[in-house]
Amino acid sequence: MTYEVERSLKEFGDKVDPAERSKVEAAVREVRSQAEKGDTDQIKRAMDELNRVWQGVAAAMYQQASQPGDAGADASSSTGPQGRRVILRRRVPGARGSGL
Repeated sequence: MTYEVERSLKEFGDKVDPAERSKVEAAVREVRSQAEKGDTDQIKRAMDELNRVWQGVAAAMYQQASQPGDAGADASSSTGPQGRRVILRRRVPGARGSGL
């Protein structure tokens, strides 16, 4: 877990609020410190805190990433995820499965 968090911070750290980044880094240090001591209850507590802090940061990063340019993209786009072409089918009144 600590490796993944550190890797993500390295990759996306410029998009993270400095105060929040400090909290995450402190939580990572605490997990490592407790791991060295070997007290499983304290390791679990530190991991829970890291998860709590990281979830907030990750949610904020996700929200920032989804904001620019996403308004109306689905309505006019003819491609789907990974650039795959989307085929739209028109329902014909009276046809089976049309729901009319």
